Amino acid sequence: VFDRLKMEQPDFKEKVVLIPGDCVQPDLGLNLEDKAMLMEKVNCIFHFAATVRFDQKIRTAAYINVRATRDLLRMANRMFNLKSFVYMSTAYSYCVQRDIGEEFYKPPITGENLLKLVDSCSDDFLDKITPTLLGDWPNTYAFSKAIAEDVVLNESGGLPLAIVRPSIVIPTAKEPIEGFIDNYYGLTGVLLASAVGLIHVLYAKSDALSDIVPADYAINNAIAAAWSVGVEEPENNVAMGDCRKPPIFNYVSTRENPLTM
Repeated sequence: VFDRLKMEQPDFKEKVVLIPGDCVQPDLGLNLEDKAMLMEKVNCIFHFAATVRFDQKIRTAAYINVRATRDLLRMANRMFNLKSFVYMSTAYSYCVQRDIGEEFYKPPITGENLLKLVDSCSDDFLDKITPTLLGDWPNTYAFSKAIAEDVVLNESGGLPLAIVRPSIVIPTAKEPIEGFIDNYYGLTGVLLASAVGLIHVLYAKSDALSDIVPADYAINNAIAAAWSVGVEEPENNVAMGDCRKPPIFNYVSTRENPLTM
């Protein structure tokens, strides 16, 4: 998968600096030296790190998807040369809504209250209350992503920031190669299991639409969002300050290319 990169950018390794971290830990597990370097040198942030497991424990989902996002935003507010920040959410963060516009919605619980809850309760107790806590949300992934969006709204503080919401991400269409994917989640797992004979019949609603987007298209959308807030609208970011709500870009396919099972 890196053949094209090696050919077009043979010195790419010299441009990459690896930093150890852990999104489960406070401040993403970064040490003081690395944080200082980031404060000085970072221009663009693409925050895509997340746990995407639907059955993830609520504590882990809260730490990775909510607290890590909050802590990174607080660091971003102290970065001297930051030009743009893109937060990768999901088109299903507010799947409890009949129609999902490019706007913020009221979260099921605030980020701070969720973190106080998971910090003060045992794993067994959290397991027991998770169904009640989720309410109409189908899983801890969508639930925690909804809360993370509210954290972004409250912690962005006038940052040049955008939220992108792709739908179901599938293997790449073109870049870096056709058909690249690094996991078996979602539709990819269903197709693979069908291809090798593990699944013979799939129960589905014949009129339900499968909203899918290739991974490279979703990434291009995120890059365009970074350009929009960092280059096209920097004056608006400064003028509006804390009053400006970050723009949201839903990236879905159903309206242009509806697909049923």
